[in-house]
Amino acid sequence: MKKIWIHSTLLFLFGLELSAQENLTLFGFNPVLYQQKARFLQAKKEITAPDTLELPFFDDFSTPGVYPDQTKWLDKGAYINSEMALQMVSIGVASLDVLDSAGTVYPYATTSPFIAESLTSTPINLDLPVGSGVFLSFFYQPGGRVNPPETQDSLLLEFKSPLTGEWEKVWSTPGFESDTFHHAMISVDDPRFLVKGFQFRFRNYASILVPAGLEGMAGNQDIWHLDYIFLDKDRTGNDTVYRDVAFVEPLHSLLVNYEAIPWHHWSAARLQEMYDSIYITYRNNGTLTSVTRYFKIRDSLDQSQVYYYSGGADNIEAQQVIKYGSKLVYTFSSPATDSALFEVKSYLNTDANDFRGNDTIRYYQRFNHYYAYDDGSPESGYLVNGEGTSGAMVALRYKTYLTDSLRAVDILFNSTYQGSGQDPFTLAVWDDQDGFPGNLIYSQECSVPETKEKLHGFHTIPLDEPIEVSGNFYVGYIQSTTQGLNIGADLNRNRSQHLYYYVAGTGGWQNTSKNLSLMIRPIFGSPIISGIIHTPEEPIITVFPNPASEYISLHIPAQVREQIREIALINSQGHKILVYKELPDRIDLSSFPPGMYFLVVKIEGNRVENHKFMIIN
Repeated sequence: MKKIWIHSTLLFLFGLELSAQENLTLFGFNPVLYQQKARFLQAKKEITAPDTLELPFFDDFSTPGVYPDQTKWLDKGAYINSEMALQMVSIGVASLDVLDSAGTVYPYATTSPFIAESLTSTPINLDLPVGSGVFLSFFYQPGGRVNPPETQDSLLLEFKSPLTGEWEKVWSTPGFESDTFHHAMISVDDPRFLVKGFQFRFRNYASILVPAGLEGMAGNQDIWHLDYIFLDKDRTGNDTVYRDVAFVEPLHSLLVNYEAIPWHHWSAARLQEMYDSIYITYRNNGTLTSVTRYFKIRDSLDQSQVYYYSGGADNIEAQQVIKYGSKLVYTFSSPATDSALFEVKSYLNTDANDFRGNDTIRYYQRFNHYYAYDDGSPESGYLVNGEGTSGAMVALRYKTYLTDSLRAVDILFNSTYQGSGQDPFTLAVWDDQDGFPGNLIYSQECSVPETKEKLHGFHTIPLDEPIEVSGNFYVGYIQSTTQGLNIGADLNRNRSQHLYYYVAGTGGWQNTSKNLSLMIRPIFGSPIISGIIHTPEEPIITVFPNPASEYISLHIPAQVREQIREIALINSQGHKILVYKELPDRIDLSSFPPGMYFLVVKIEGNRVENHKFMIIN
């Protein structure tokens, strides 16, 4: 995985990936952790961990949940996931980063290397004689899909003996970048550690780098992934073969284009959107063995099993990775009315001695009131910024299978470390013109939430006036500053063919060069009741006549004239065709063709007024 660096050392240290005016930024907040924290604290009361664990100790982080298994680990800072690492040894990893258990950057983060997170084992009974062949093995990967640690950062392993009560470093590695997992095997043969109550822990040193002028782009960085941690006796230093067949990639949507579709659209979409196969990927980490594959689908509304079959059995060679597509003769159906949820499950029947947790994977297919390309979990942020990008536009193409009312738009704003909010922008909807954004058919002035506390996941922006759309349409935004809007990006779902951006002077709309799904979702159906982000205000300025032919006049109250910062005339393609820094009382329209236009007035205090009018012959 290669990165493109600019500004030499500055951005090399920071780790930004850039091309032209498109930037991928670090994500500064994890909404998945934030949403799960309350559930975890409630469930933790019911968990009773043993005082001392017996051998063998094994964890490949394949069990459900976003926090470490509290019967094995004492900490909850590591993020258990299957999205941020590449080429996993088995499904699920523990990611050590700079975000706490609630998904926000640690308050003690500094630009110098600091201890960010720990993954500490429950006490283990190692009351064994010297020479018992006790080894601790694990796999580690720096970066993967996300920001790797730099050389001044590190990952280390420490042992603790109850005889001394002190932690001792036994292994470490400086930061680097890799697409693969690396194996480590550590002997535990010191009498101080061969006692009941032995513990080990992993810790990561990280550093938050915030270059001047790029504060809004800093976020989660210096990330390590751990997998397949195994401690047992009667091992040797060459004991690198594990009798285990494991899934190594998660299940994905069974829809061809989307992660989610409005349920009331599904009957019209199913013939084009339903995959004819379920795809799974698994690996033999041991020796030659036979594997039988099974598949189930369950309707979560009434808990009924709606689909089940066996994909048959095959032999799999040692270290072989199998990508298997199993024919699927099914389309989702349910007595549900407004929404539906299905659990899609695949599991393997393998050797009885295999580790069992990684033999099963699940995916929840959602049908609600929105279309979505993303899986709800950001691994990055996306923005268009730099000189000349005030007024830049970003548009995400969707295809609706029914003519319907677009009621609202969900946007996941990337809450970055020390980033600022309240940036004004224009929510925009375009029709389609030969596969590109065409006429601007709706716009609405909004602003990014002002505090990080309000950036905890998707935010719903209700449309002032629902609009009817059909077929291909585009939803996105027109930005008001060169800083750009930092929008969540899902790096596991590549729907880049639907993302376009426009910067004046660059030759029109361009398809993105980034492999991602932008986290913007159109919402259909019943009226949306939400006051987040956008609260309509009575206009201060009056524009007349409407429709117009030769000119429009502006009535601007005297008390606000000094507060106006810019007046811009925008055509139906969203392009600025006139910009006024001084206040006109009348705007000449005689040189413009008939059609719909927008007059955008920027007022001090981040207020923006948007006036729509028609030019007629």
